[in-house]
Amino acid sequence: ASRPWHMTQNRSVSPCRSPSRPEKTEAFVLGKGSGTGVASATDSATSAPPDAWVEYEGVLTQCEKSVVDVADRIARKVCPFKRCVRDAPRRRPSKSTRGEPSADENPVGNEFGNGPAAAVHAPRYSWWEGMREDVPERYQRWEGIRERNAILSLLFGSIGHGRKQPTKRQRLLLFILYSGVWYFTYCLVFRRRGGACRRAWVETCVPVDEGGLCSSSCASPETLWQTPMGYRDYPAIRRATSHQIDIQHLECIQARTVASACDLPLCSAQGSRACMSTDFEPIGLCPCDSSISRLIFEALFYCIVFKVFHYPAWLIYISDLSSCPKCVTLASGMVLGLAILLYCCGFIVLWSYLHEFSNVVFETAYWLLSFFILCLFEVVKSFFLGYIVGSYVVRPLCCKPITRIWKFLLA
Repeated sequence: ASRPWHMTQNRSVSPCRSPSRPEKTEAFVLGKGSGTGVASATDSATSAPPDAWVEYEGVLTQCEKSVVDVADRIARKVCPFKRCVRDAPRRRPSKSTRGEPSADENPVGNEFGNGPAAAVHAPRYSWWEGMREDVPERYQRWEGIRERNAILSLLFGSIGHGRKQPTKRQRLLLFILYSGVWYFTYCLVFRRRGGACRRAWVETCVPVDEGGLCSSSCASPETLWQTPMGYRDYPAIRRATSHQIDIQHLECIQARTVASACDLPLCSAQGSRACMSTDFEPIGLCPCDSSISRLIFEALFYCIVFKVFHYPAWLIYISDLSSCPKCVTLASGMVLGLAILLYCCGFIVLWSYLHEFSNVVFETAYWLLSFFILCLFEVVKSFFLGYIVGSYVVRPLCCKPITRIWKFLLA
């Protein structure tokens, strides 16, 4: 007679490993070989994903597990689909001191990772997902999300609850690089938005009775008429930013391409040349993109820059480079040098636009505050959209491949 799956696990803990980190066990596949629910040696060799693809190391604290359990339980209660009720656990799971599933919580019983043993079926995960079959999915998703987050990875790694790779020093370098990439992209996006440029044009060229500060040599009525409807609230443009720039520092004014900034309309057509960034036949003074197009551009720009600069360094550091000390030194030097270069480029972009040290310092301080807030918000967003929405909205409505891709990209 076959024994329950949880009685077949190797519960011994190696003396070389921390008691808080469970020993890795093989992934079990039901429905293969003997069909008893216990994986045979042949099944493990042919069906289980290789350990190289498994990311989970069981480094979560008990507090993290409790919070994740509560979030998962609330999501299951408010889930409006019958699948959530059907796959809910039928017995109250017993507490586990090591974070491993108990006899009442069989993670291979349903799609959500915490249901009872179900009928014989294929593995829940594909090899490219890097997931284990014997650990609740919510723990694996959360550990991956917080290990990829620059702030939480550094925080938990410094107190001994991080994965083996990256090391503490490498986590610090990844944090510096991550912040450098964010600062560089923020400076470019801030300049492209053109808020200070539009305020300078309004205060220089718009008459006082229309909401500007111009009393002589103002823009002609024909030039003012070319302003898009969404940018004709001139007092609102002045209030939108606290930065004031000298309009004479703009590219086309310094190159004397145009005699006066008031000869140009406020906005250049979307995708066309703006005076603030080019001296070759500018169409308008400042960029005035629509909210939707600006949001799409900024999201794609952030994603591309992070994938190009930060993601390769993260892939290098999650590999064990202890056998190659020169590789470690070279990688650390490249990461630190790249971070310093990005910081310098971001500072130059801000300085060339604002031209005042106090404005650059103020905007840098604002970026630093938003960086920490958005970094922590990113963790909540990834777990909610990736795991919660993927498990309790996408999974009941879509097929398994779509659900797997959704979780892989967002969680």
